[in-house]
Amino acid sequence: MRLAAVVIFALMALAGLGIGRRYLSARTLMPYQISAAGKGWDEFGPGERVVFLAMLRVVGGGFLSLGVAMAWTAYGVWAGVSLAPWAALSIGLAALMPAVSATLLIRRFQPRANPPLALSLAAMALIALGVVFALAAPA
Repeated sequence: MRLAAVVIFALMALAGLGIGRRYLSARTLMPYQISAAGKGWDEFGPGERVVFLAMLRVVGGGFLSLGVAMAWTAYGVWAGVSLAPWAALSIGLAALMPAVSATLLIRRFQPRANPPLALSLAAMALIALGVVFALAAPA
């Protein structure tokens, strides 16, 4: 059970790092964000584009932080640290609940925008599963 939890948290670490990299390296809004905005990237003014890119960097930093935290959590579970599963749960919820909230907001406003809601929900479910596996592992 412990190994399963470690694998799940390691996968979440890789996902967080990958998504963080994607947002940190973005040169425009994500396609679903452009769809929700209702106009193309070039239709925004220079000031708007700078603000959007700055916000994408903050989102990217958040996902990068999630990835790093999940990597340390995976190590903590592997080492048998008793609070590591609870750290994973609290970190995952703190990082992913705002993402779910944001995607729901966009989806309600523009259903065709197709924000990555399923991805956020799947990540939350996997983290919860990892917590269950970690807590079920013998000490």
